[in-house]
Amino acid sequence: MYCDASKEGLGCVLMQEGKVIAYASRQLRKHEVNYPTHDLELAAVVHALKIWRHYLFGNRCEIYTDHKSLKFIFTQNELNMRQRRWLELIKDYDLEIHYHPGKANVVADALSRKSYVNMAVAFQMPLELCAEFESLNLGFVHHTTVATFEAEPTLEQEIRKHQKTDKKNQEIWEQIKVGKAPHFCEDEQSTAEHQRPEGLLQPLKIPEWKWEEISMDFIVGLPRTQKGYNSIWVVVDRLTKVAHFIPVNTNYSGARLAELYISRTVCLHGVPKRIISDRGSQFTSRFWEQLHDSLDSKLRFSTTYHPQTDGQTERTN
Repeated sequence: MYCDASKEGLGCVLMQEGKVIAYASRQLRKHEVNYPTHDLELAAVVHALKIWRHYLFGNRCEIYTDHKSLKFIFTQNELNMRQRRWLELIKDYDLEIHYHPGKANVVADALSRKSYVNMAVAFQMPLELCAEFESLNLGFVHHTTVATFEAEPTLEQEIRKHQKTDKKNQEIWEQIKVGKAPHFCEDEQSTAEHQRPEGLLQPLKIPEWKWEEISMDFIVGLPRTQKGYNSIWVVVDRLTKVAHFIPVNTNYSGARLAELYISRTVCLHGVPKRIISDRGSQFTSRFWEQLHDSLDSKLRFSTTYHPQTDGQTERTN
């Protein structure tokens, strides 16, 4: 576990065999701003032990900090009341504190400091996708945490709009409304004897590590809240079954969903290797596919008319 503190916040990273398990950080409270450096660094260790107690209690743990004097916290003769109280908590764990130079402790150091980097530039977009953005009539929306864009209607939306005014379609729907079944020509190639037999179901492999594979789906048709939400985005870890419920609106664009995905899932658990979802328009858009290509995540869609593929999320819903 790597811990660090600054005058702005506390940061810590939990790792096992060189792989990140979890990140954590928080701002300093008003009374903590006046803590001396030694107490701040110790506070980062205590914060990590509290939030990851279910991982660390009963297991051997190595703690790395860039504050060298913390190595001798167990043998110090003079401790203030705050340090004595924290030391009692630390002694509940089987751990050893090591000195790690600040230049090498870059991850925990970054988590403990305020970042002014916009999440929108956290990853690079492919050049061909940038060219497509330039060809659209985009408008920049101000007064938001992350920049969002408004684009012209897509080709699919234009087709749907014209289908509503198509006279032939209107005639078919009128016949259906009055109870008359319209007659269609049946192609010989589409009859049952010419259809390819259905293949066997392929079960999904059990992931080897938590948040390595996730499944996601939407709960729609809910009453609108005061903040304008009318749907819930459900993200479930396939191994531990831990779920995140993210309030969203059905009108959110792919860019807005990508922003929520990064801030509410990737920042907490890292980038998953595989994502399982249904074939909703939010997940099949080109923007969503390009986003996961840049993050090196594989998208897997459930079989058409077979929601059992994403049964874990369906049960959670």
